[in-house]
Amino acid sequence: MASKDTIQAMLKAFATNYSRRDDWADTVWGTWYKALQSYSDQDVRQVARQVMSERGRVPTVAAFLACMKGNPAVAQPQGPTGCMACDGTGWREVSWHRWDTRRLIVTSYAASCDCEKGRYYEAGAATNWSVVVEKLSSDPSTEAVYSTSASHPRLTIQERYHPDMVAKMKDSQVSRSSADTVGIKKV
Repeated sequence: MASKDTIQAMLKAFATNYSRRDDWADTVWGTWYKALQSYSDQDVRQVARQVMSERGRVPTVAAFLACMKGNPAVAQPQGPTGCMACDGTGWREVSWHRWDTRRLIVTSYAASCDCEKGRYYEAGAATNWSVVVEKLSSDPSTEAVYSTSASHPRLTIQERYHPDMVAKMKDSQVSRSSADTVGIKKV
């Protein structure tokens, strides 16, 4: 992780080499620190030397990051990791079967997982899967709520879809397989 001292030293070198005000490094270091903190000090120093030797003006943070990402010697930072429950995606599937005026309705959702990657998504607009399952389960119209887990990484067709849709899919499979047995060509 790049240290504050390394980034400030780099920015002071930029200020000197590119004729910036004396206080320039102090005013911009927070933005640079946030963008570069996941890289190592050594990688930041190496790319800073490369940039100063090749460019005639101070790079933007985005241009500097592009140089970091384009340098094969720089180890790229890894983002948050998922788990077995979400199959590494950070998302878990939830399916809600509920009754609405004598009619069954099935809705599937993606909700954030409990793992590091899921918590990253939760910081945005996502809701944790356990909160979603608890809320849906407590609804009086609920017939059933299904969700993925480490031992159940994929919802079954019956869990994910309405029973009428499952029946149509089975009928479609039966008609295709019977067409194969009588020699009818599939188009």
